[in-house]
Amino acid sequence: MKPGADGWPGPIGSEIITEIQLYDLRRDPGERYNVASSYPEKIRELEAVAEKARKDLGDDLTESPD
Repeated sequence: MKPGADGWPGPIGSEIITEIQLYDLRRDPGERYNVASSYPEKIRELEAVAEKARKDLGDDLTESPD
């Protein structure tokens, strides 16, 4: 069955991300240019949202409890 058909997921990547990445998908849909260093305020905002989600839901990757 084709990934994405009938709700079946496709394969996930196995790469390990070691730096914060932010892409402008409207201008760079291929995600070639990481613009994280140009938008530190957006990085802080997104990190705060992610931390709140970890506290609410838990996170196996950072070992935050549910």
